[in-house]
Amino acid sequence: RPPRSTLDRSSAASDVYKRQVHGMVYFTCNVCGESLKKKQVDKHCQTSCPSAWYFTCIDCNKTFEGFSYAEHTSCVTETERYAGKYLNAKAEQKKLSTSATNPNSANGKKEEVKKPKTKERTYLVNDTEWMGWKRTIRHILQDNEEKMPVESLWKIVREAYMKSNAYKGQDKTMMRAKFDDKVNRPRFELVESGKFIKLKARK
Repeated sequence: RPPRSTLDRSSAASDVYKRQVHGMVYFTCNVCGESLKKKQVDKHCQTSCPSAWYFTCIDCNKTFEGFSYAEHTSCVTETERYAGKYLNAKAEQKKLSTSATNPNSANGKKEEVKKPKTKERTYLVNDTEWMGWKRTIRHILQDNEEKMPVESLWKIVREAYMKSNAYKGQDKTMMRAKFDDKVNRPRFELVESGKFIKLKARK
């Protein structure tokens, strides 16, 4: 699939229609600029663009780090994006009208209170210097309050390793095996069913 900038007008209109009617989410790779369906992102990272780590949603322009794009299951339509405040005002007016004609809707049943979404944690990833597997892992954990998701740690460590002189073209499987071996050392501890890793305090 070519970048959106190279599509003709009819093809671009077709993409907009598919996203709005079928709820499809498209992303742009921030490394190579290729436009991808959500289900194509993993394959893109494994084959075409191994260094890809940030992806931007074409519709809402929000950028996602690592695997966080997987949680982006729906997005705004073109109409909502460019006329959002007018649509919100119209919806609010409709809500007030409904409350006036049907008091039970406002005072009868208790409305479900939606919990505010927690802001996604951002981990320090910039300019991580390679100091060997164990020291690099320890250094990253110390910079991130000594606890973080295993997969997030793995991505940062892998990126630092691939930028170092120690990298000799090993595939991801070999690198992951080395990583898994190091995080199972006594200096580290896997918690919350193995999803998080933390640095043990020295005795």
